Amino acid sequence: PTSQQARKSVEWAIWLIGGFYLLTLVVGYGAAALVGPDAILAAPGKANSAAPLLAYELGGSVLLGVVSGIAFATILAVVAGLTIASSATFAHDLYNYVFRNGQATPDEEVKVARWAAIGIGVVAILGGILAYGQNIAFLVALAFAVAASANLPTILYSLFWSRFNT
Repeated sequence: PTSQQARKSVEWAIWLIGGFYLLTLVVGYGAAALVGPDAILAAPGKANSAAPLLAYELGGSVLLGVVSGIAFATILAVVAGLTIASSATFAHDLYNYVFRNGQATPDEEVKVARWAAIGIGVVAILGGILAYGQNIAFLVALAFAVAASANLPTILYSLFWSRFNT
């Protein structure tokens, strides 16, 4: 794509992400208004159950099932994508180029990627146990903060350092 098309795509992404965050405010306040703060705090999961309770209030079991299915599919896709990306990065970038100086065979990389996926899964499970009972909005904000802190140096280097390349 041309730089103009790329710029348009970034603009669309920014507007969609911004709209999504505004929508979460609407859902939160809508749940507080329609379901009631006392019912939300009495439910299992407390504030984390506001959206499912709102879905049940507005559409009964059918809308609750749709919202739950969307949430499950989203979580599954994110976990799968992060596991694949991180294990492949560990096997290809770290194992092959750092530990083996670019001499690892594809079979070795696949074996290391499988073990890395298991290790990443164990770390994720332990992190999930430690995060049990936390507010989901806080955890999402924390994930975005970590992602932003990891991406900002790369963006700045690529913009201002001409020798920053692959």
